[in-house]
This record gives sequence, structure tokens and C-alpha cells, in this order.
Amino acid sequence: MRGFSPGGKPPADRTVVLEEHRLLSQKLFVSVSVFAGLGILLGIVCLTFNIYNGNVRYIQNSQPYLNNMTAVGCMMALAAVFPLGIDRYHVNRPQFPVVCQ
Repeated sequence: MRGFSPGGKPPADRTVVLEEHRLLSQKLFVSVSVFAGLGILLGIVCLTFNIYNGNVRYIQNSQPYLNNMTAVGCMMALAAVFPLGIDRYHVNRPQFPVVCQ
């Protein structure tokens, strides 16, 4: 029959949303958070080096403003690891939608 799903029923006229709370391995979250923290520290070191040595010719030729923006962008991307790893271990179930938003 045309227009029907394989079960013989008409297709749903709306999207069915199934809420499923998944848990993240705490060992994985801690290890990735440690590496993200080290990456943020390395970004701070690079940013500090770039600002402190801004008058050196090689640094001036390497587009220091672009380097600064790249370092800040990498630090922001690495900082996203922390809020994206929040699960039921860190937040109660009723508060979870607020944290996700």
C-alpha cells in the first residue's frame, strides 16, 4: 500500500520525542577535563608569550592579533568540555533542562 509505513499504519504526523538521560563515564570525563585544562593553560602561556614579546620582529611578522584570536578561540573550545560533560551525577534531574539551555 502506498503512503503507509512498513507496519501497515500511516506515518506519524509529528515528531516523537523520547527523553533519554545518558550517563557519561566519570573516568572519561575527568581525563578529558584534565587534558582540556592543560590545553587551556598552554593557551594562556602562548597568549602571554605573544603579548609579552609583541615587539620582537618575528612575532610582529606572524600576525600577533590573529595568533591571539586563535589562542582565545582554542581556549574557549576547550572550556566547552566542562559544561558539556554535565550529567545526572552533577545536576539533579529536575534542574537538568535548565542547565542544558
